[in-house]
Amino acid sequence: MPMSAIAAEALLSPEDFLLLPRQEEDFLEYDHGRAVERAEMSADHGDIQTRAGVRVFVWIEANGFPAMVLTNTAFWLNEERMCKPDVAIVRTEALASMPRYRGGLLGCPDIAIEVISDSERTGDVEDKTRLYLDSGAKAVWNIFPRSKTVTVWRAEGRASILSPGEFLEAEGILPGLRIAVASLFA
Repeated sequence: MPMSAIAAEALLSPEDFLLLPRQEEDFLEYDHGRAVERAEMSADHGDIQTRAGVRVFVWIEANGFPAMVLTNTAFWLNEERMCKPDVAIVRTEALASMPRYRGGLLGCPDIAIEVISDSERTGDVEDKTRLYLDSGAKAVWNIFPRSKTVTVWRAEGRASILSPGEFLEAEGILPGLRIAVASLFA
């Protein structure tokens, strides 16, 4: 059954959602009984996702910082919402306290990184960002390939838009991390 048919069907319990064929589930998130298709991942999307994850990973390794970089990992933010950030940064201590839950983790990453596709609606991006922050994320980085900008949201609700020539930092989360915004784009 095509994903669009699954997304349009009647409400699913979390258990029914997890019974979907694996190739379908990988492209879906769960929202209050609905299987929601994730934005289409183009080659540019995958390239930016990899660049962001690798830059954070290299910094973590070089500095011996106790954190992990995860990609496309299911985070059950509550019993009714599961999201798969393109990149998730989780302190090792926080990860150790997250129970394994319904094929993913119960909890929220410290930083959720989303590469925003042209097909995503602004309201949906804002809702998902708020969901991460309300669920405990300390920051959300929304990367916009078309404009080559990154909107950084912090837990207290502040947002900044960074453009090439500026640097991503994770003050209070990964002290000393500094990534050139331009380095995220080919």
